[in-house]
Amino acid sequence: MNIAAFIDHTLLKADATADQIRQLCAEARAHEFAAVCVNPCRVALSAKELRGSGVEVCTVAGFPLGATRSEQKAVEALRAVEDGAREVDMVLNVGALRDGDADAVRRDIEAVVIACSGGGGLSSRSSSRPPCSPTTRSAPPVSSPIAQGPNSSRPPPASVRAAPPLTMWPSWRRQ
Repeated sequence: MNIAAFIDHTLLKADATADQIRQLCAEARAHEFAAVCVNPCRVALSAKELRGSGVEVCTVAGFPLGATRSEQKAVEALRAVEDGAREVDMVLNVGALRDGDADAVRRDIEAVVIACSGGGGLSSRSSSRPPCSPTTRSAPPVSSPIAQGPNSSRPPPASVRAAPPLTMWPSWRRQ
């Protein structure tokens, strides 16, 4: 078993330079890591550096606090997929979780899932989905029930109800 194939080589420092990202990618390529995990502003550079290597690009949404609005996380995730991310790790709304507001937490996660689902941005290593095609999906509009927050009385749209089930870990990490 190649343990390196289970490692996401990560650099999420706010002051990470382009040269540091290139070094991270070179190390990931050399060691055949599963992915690099970088801030959203460095996804395009990482995708360019890793093209053809088999090392995927992972990024974050709502990082580090999870305290941004769901639609902001969805836009962040969609843009990351457009830039070449194949995995998006999101930070959920921790305050809503601590409040016991399961509906708000679900909507927070679903907003990102919906934004990524057209582009294969979530756990693509474990599926047979085609490469990213982010133009097939857009982020939820501000007027959507997802964006209206936990007090919305309108039911979620069919696309939300039909969202794929979520698991804590991608299936490739459970092997």
